[in-house]
Amino acid sequence: MRFPGFIGPTYRLRSLKAANERCVNLYPEIIESRNSPNAEIGYLPMVPGLKRLATIVAGPIRGAFTLSTGRLAVVSGNKLYSVTPDWVPHESGTLSTSAGPVDMADNGSQLMVVDGTSGYVVSLITGTFQKITSEFFMGASRVCFIDGYSLVNNPGTGQFQISSLYDGVTWDGQDFGVAEGLPDPVMGVLANNRQAWVFGTRSVEVYWNSGDADFPFSRIDGSFIEHGCAAAFTAQKFAGTVAWLSDKGQVLMANGFQPQRISNHAVERAIKEAGDTSAAYAWTHVEGGHAFYCLSLPGAETTWCYDLNTSQWHERAELVSGAYTPSRVACCTYAYGVWVAGDATDGRIYQLDAETYSNDGDPLAWERTAPRLNKEGVNLFPSKFELEMETGVGLDGVGQGVDPQVMLQISRDGGATWGPEMWVSAGRLGQYRHRATWRRLGFGRDLVFKVRGTDPVKTILLGANLDVEAGRY
Repeated sequence: MRFPGFIGPTYRLRSLKAANERCVNLYPEIIESRNSPNAEIGYLPMVPGLKRLATIVAGPIRGAFTLSTGRLAVVSGNKLYSVTPDWVPHESGTLSTSAGPVDMADNGSQLMVVDGTSGYVVSLITGTFQKITSEFFMGASRVCFIDGYSLVNNPGTGQFQISSLYDGVTWDGQDFGVAEGLPDPVMGVLANNRQAWVFGTRSVEVYWNSGDADFPFSRIDGSFIEHGCAAAFTAQKFAGTVAWLSDKGQVLMANGFQPQRISNHAVERAIKEAGDTSAAYAWTHVEGGHAFYCLSLPGAETTWCYDLNTSQWHERAELVSGAYTPSRVACCTYAYGVWVAGDATDGRIYQLDAETYSNDGDPLAWERTAPRLNKEGVNLFPSKFELEMETGVGLDGVGQGVDPQVMLQISRDGGATWGPEMWVSAGRLGQYRHRATWRRLGFGRDLVFKVRGTDPVKTILLGANLDVEAGRY
């Protein structure tokens, strides 16, 4: 029989015993046809790997931003760098802090950086770097640019401040707006479609440049959202709108000015288990027509990624000593024709590359755990499990990947414990008719099948077939 749910919607379900049904470093792809553009989810390709572009000694990468000039700016450790198209970093200035995320925005002639303590401006014309010393809201963590003004949040208050027109160096302590819908502190500001999204701890308000002489930004009628932001750096521009981790433990995406829940119960359980989510962060990228919102939670096992194309979630992770850890990506931006990602632990910057099948040489392990299989409490006797996948993609030469291997494990108690690892070949280079098949699989009443691979080769799962018989009552 065709294995039920092996390719379809991937919610990481939890029983009272253990977790099952998951996709790690794989994401569902829809089969599109002329007659039915959203026919069905048909296969699971592997997520893009990390191809190293450069190593900046300071590290870690705290932020990456593509300027209006096209130049890439990166903050690594306590240094700001301008990175050329041939991936050579040039130091532009020194920040007062060495850790924690930073935010950047430019007005065409100046780049502004905020690090949660201070603000900094570098001239894109002269290269002069300076710390802001005027009446600037110190402690701002997010910055954006709209209609000639730089905007920042004022932590611990309901205020957001604007700079002088096209001048990120000059700030007036009286040029601030107040998000008055609820008396909650403003965690950050984000520009989208020339609108300023002001994220509070319990609410979100949206402003536009009304041109008022006293203060140019006014709240848009009907834009008040009574869902706050749990972590400033989870608020990201996403597919023409914005998405964020809410104070109520959900991931929301704006549909106009209405919050739309995009998280599912499994993601929300992971958010709840993370506890304090104030240090959570998110990053976005596009790959092959898929728009991804990727959320890293403190203490979580994996990074959760939402695919707007399929409305499905998958997990991204690093396999370290047999255990998963979240993706190493701290930030992402599109520069020089590629998606550039920064490393959360050191000074490496990468290209997110669908044709790179490792994370800078480290295994890009993929895993698919299927739904539980049972029938009214009787024993099931699986005699053959065949994984349908693209075969014959082994590497030419010697070493790992020449004869790529696939592992099958079976749980007979609903995912609480797992049997031994059973490895078979996925086919050497050119062995396109090879089959990844396992036989003599024993029996059980509550079966869960899990497959995994770690070889640096192209991986696409197409489905699975299972021969199984049910015992008598």
